[in-house]
Amino acid sequence: MALALLANTSPRLIQLLNANRGSYSSSIGTGATGIGAYPFQQEIVDAQIEADGLLITQGYFQTAKSPLRNRFLTQSANLADGDKLPEFDGLIGKCEWSSNGSAWRASDLAKSKADVTEARQNGSYVGAAAFYGLHWFDEQEGYIFHTSPFFRLFYPSYTKTAVLQANENHVPAIIAGALMLLYKDSSNAMHEFYTNLWEAMLARVVSSGALRLGKVSALPMDLRG
Repeated sequence: MALALLANTSPRLIQLLNANRGSYSSSIGTGATGIGAYPFQQEIVDAQIEADGLLITQGYFQTAKSPLRNRFLTQSANLADGDKLPEFDGLIGKCEWSSNGSAWRASDLAKSKADVTEARQNGSYVGAAAFYGLHWFDEQEGYIFHTSPFFRLFYPSYTKTAVLQANENHVPAIIAGALMLLYKDSSNAMHEFYTNLWEAMLARVVSSGALRLGKVSALPMDLRG
């Protein structure tokens, strides 16, 4: 799926800012030189990059049933039983175990740490291999417990860059988020409006893993998908 581009989002964002000049600035340049009465156009770019990052970390990373998160998944190093989990924000993608470190299989989530402990104890009697492939997370303390010789997980990771990384279909959310950030210190009314809009779009992505935001009647015409 195509990614959002600043070349496409910036003109729409600037158009909306110029439609509310009293709330933000007198005018913003849109020509090849970008020269206008508003001298800090980089702030507009930075707001889009920040909104893009928020959409990914607060939206994509929190979806349990969506391919949105998949391209941001990072493989952990081998984790021993009782190891600290790597630091990340969002939901874990998948967990795998191996008996030799080369052939990997999906690991099953136990109901409790006690189940993992019991499986290890039983394995000492009938052979540990019979109980490979079971794991449990201590989410509060951030530890992993498992029964396998080798264990790894895939977790979401975001690195800020100079380009947008969200999907093209979510451009309206990026613009709404950028406007929320830009209006934060200049217009309470506009900031509140775009904050509500941003939160509604974000909730839709999180709850359904929507690849498209669909039609939202409350959107200004320039934001409608």
